[in-house]
Amino acid sequence: MRFGSLFSLIYLVVGVLVAAGVLGSTDYFADVNGLLGILEVILVILLWPLVLLGVDIDLGGDVNVDLDVGDDAGESGGNKEADGGKSGGGGKGK
Repeated sequence: MRFGSLFSLIYLVVGVLVAAGVLGSTDYFADVNGLLGILEVILVILLWPLVLLGVDIDLGGDVNVDLDVGDDAGESGGNKEADGGKSGGGGKGK
């Protein structure tokens, strides 16, 4: 058996173990529903180093991105037009 074939076999076996949750925290075989579930498992098997680094491969789920832009950004900065420019300001010579 050549080195490349042995490496490929070991790589795929480790990928299956990661996808099964043996090496890692998520069992991707548990909820295989339809084509997206099958593609997800195949991607996990092929990209298992990323999964071990913490990348969650989820093709059918919602993407939750929390940018935390702060809803009170306009409130804390003061609104000079609303109060005639009298609040906050450090103006010259009052």
